[in-house]
Amino acid sequence: MRWLHRWVGVTLALFAVLSASSGALLLWSDEYTQWRYPSIRYSQGSTEPNATVIEAALAQASGPVQTLGMPRPGLPVYHLYLKGGDQAYHSITDGSLIDTF
Repeated sequence: MRWLHRWVGVTLALFAVLSASSGALLLWSDEYTQWRYPSIRYSQGSTEPNATVIEAALAQASGPVQTLGMPRPGLPVYHLYLKGGDQAYHSITDGSLIDTF
């Protein structure tokens, strides 16, 4: 019975460590995105919604847009969620495409 308790405990502890680690990585998701796309890090412009820029971003979308994420101080881009699961980042200054993933 002792071996069962040990291996159940080890398995649950491993699960807890993996869950905590992945949750901790989510704390730095904006920093990771800025590191991956340097143009986002140095983008100048207001994070207030701009209808002209939004129209430009929607016009450049590679498919139907399901949801539009507005820019925020930690991530100054328009984040388009496309139908089919694709996503795209668009510049806050002119709506140009930064990347699709």
